[in-house]
Order: sequence, then C-alpha cells, then structure tokens
Amino acid sequence: MTNFTKTIIIFILFILGISFSGAVVSAESFPDFPMAFWGTATLNGQALPSGTKIKAFCESVLIGEITMLEDGFYGYAESTKIKLLVANCDGDILFKYLFPGASDPFTGGTEIKYTGGFESGKTINNDLGFITIRSCNVNNGTGNEIWTETGWGECSVASCNNGFTQSGNMCIAVSSSGGSGGGGGGGGGGGGGTSPTTLPTAKLGDINGDNKIDKYDFSLMMANWGKTGTSNSDLNNDGKVDKYDFALLMSKWGI
Repeated sequence: MTNFTKTIIIFILFILGISFSGAVVSAESFPDFPMAFWGTATLNGQALPSGTKIKAFCESVLIGEITMLEDGFYGYAESTKIKLLVANCDGDILFKYLFPGASDPFTGGTEIKYTGGFESGKTINNDLGFITIRSCNVNNGTGNEIWTETGWGECSVASCNNGFTQSGNMCIAVSSSGGSGGGGGGGGGGGGGTSPTTLPTAKLGDINGDNKIDKYDFSLMMANWGKTGTSNSDLNNDGKVDKYDFALLMSKWGI
C-alpha cells in the first residue's frame, strides 16, 4: 500500500469520525417532543368563542398557545386535527384564556393546571372550565361574587325572592301599604318594574359605567348571562343577554 493510499484512508476515517461524533452530539441534544392537549373550553359554563386563544405557561414562561377555530373547543381528538402543543415543563402547566382584542390572558377564579408532569409526545384530553362567577349567600335572595384577577369581589345581589325587592345591595320586603294609592302614586309605580342589574351607562359596552370597556364589564355580562328582561348587559336591547351581546362587547374591547 502506497503512502498516498494510506493518506487517503486516514483522511476518510478522520471525516467519518467527525460525522459520527457530530451525530452523537446531535442525538444527545435533540429536544423533547411536545405534549398535546385537546378538549372543550368554557367560561362559567358557556362556550368560549372562536378566536379566543388558549395559552399554556410553565411558571410565568409561555410554552404553548392555540387559537380556537370553533366555539367551545380548543383542540380535537382526531390525529389530523389541531391540538395545543406544549413544550417541556419541569412543574405544573397553567392554562389561561385570551379574548380577541385583549392584551392580558386570564385564569379565572379557579386556576386550571395540569399536574401530571411533562411526558414527551403524550396526548391528553383536558377540558378547560374557567370560572369568573360563583354563587354567594344573600338574605332573601341569591347573590354572585365576581373574580377580578386579584381576588373575589364582594357578594352582590343577583335576584330577590318573591315578596322582596332589591334596595342597594340588599333584598327588602315589599311594603304592603305602598304602591296601591291614588293617582299621586304614579311616581311610585316605577318601583314595580324590573330593577336593572347595573348602573345606566351611555357608552356601548361600558356596563359598569367607569368609561372604559374591560374585564370588569365582561364579568358583569357573565353574571347576567342568559337572563331576560332589562339589563345593561343586554347591549343590543333584544331582551336577553347572549352571544350577540358578547360579540358587541368584544368589538368595543379596550376602547
């Protein structure tokens, strides 16, 4: 074997050695496959609308997000359909929602976490039921507390039992002697109507009257969701609080 041939063989072995060691390094540093989550997404029992983003966090680090394509679903069981892909996390995975046009994602009053630990490539069915309203006790009626991201607010009257009417944040007995008087009682007759659940406002979407449209207006709308009658949450004045009012609120969000 000539010196030239020996040189060529040594050179080839040298190149193969570099390629092999590079492959070993690459294999060792190959990242984990993400986890995949799918399921329903609701807020106070109502389907979150399409366009809402579901975000996943590890501590305060964003490790995955997805935009909902359909009301109430952020991912699907079928292998060919979208899922929320989440990168490696050494702790619990926290889920939040972000409405179209909003800047800060919310968790609601009960944080939704996946505590089973990260498993590379695993697919999980995990329904997300966010909550911003919960019931509370009111004498002679029912009440709600609203989550403001800093804690639960005070218990507010939602409705009063028969024979009672709302006065401020209380349900008081209806007077047996009032209201049935003569013509002069016309002004008092107004008390017989349905009391609005929030203060009157002039700005469409500003339900609580603070001259801005934000999460507090959204919380009030959720508190009145599905109700009929007079309410400032009924933005289109059709006598009920539903998805059409929600769409109007989102169109004015942040204004």
